[in-house]
Amino acid sequence: REDFRSCAREIYPVDGARRLVDGAKRKGYVPVILSADYAHAAGAVARPLGVERYFGNVPFFREDKHSGRVRDPIIIGGTKAQIARKLIEEIQPKKIAAITDDLPDVPMLELANAGKGIACAPRDKRLSGFAAHTVASPEEALEFL
Repeated sequence: REDFRSCAREIYPVDGARRLVDGAKRKGYVPVILSADYAHAAGAVARPLGVERYFGNVPFFREDKHSGRVRDPIIIGGTKAQIARKLIEEIQPKKIAAITDDLPDVPMLELANAGKGIACAPRDKRLSGFAAHTVASPEEALEFL
C-alpha cells in the first residue's frame, strides 16, 4: 500500500490545470475529477487544484499486496459517464462541461451542455470528432466554458 502512496506523491497536475479549475469555479462550475487511474493518483492531482470531489479506481489488496484487481465499480469511459450522471442528479448544476484527453470518455462529452464538450490535447485525434472544441492546453479550454 505504501507503494501507491509514495507513487502518488510524485504525481502533479499538468501545467495550466490550476488556472482552468479556478476559472471554471469563477464561472459557476463545480469541478470534479473522474479518472481511470487509481484513486491515489486522482487525489494527488485533485488536492493541489482545490478539487474537492474526485473518483478513481480503488486497488484491491490481499495480505497488504496489490492483487492486480480493483474494487467495483471499475472506472473507465462508460462508468465515468454513469458516475457523472449521478453527480449531475445530486449537485444539479446549471452548467455542465466535460474536458477530456481520451477517446473512451466520449460518453462524458455527450453529457455536457451544448458546446461544452472539450477535447484537451487528445491522445487519439478521433476524439476531436466527438467534441465541440479541441484545444491544446487547459488554459485554452477555459475560453469555451
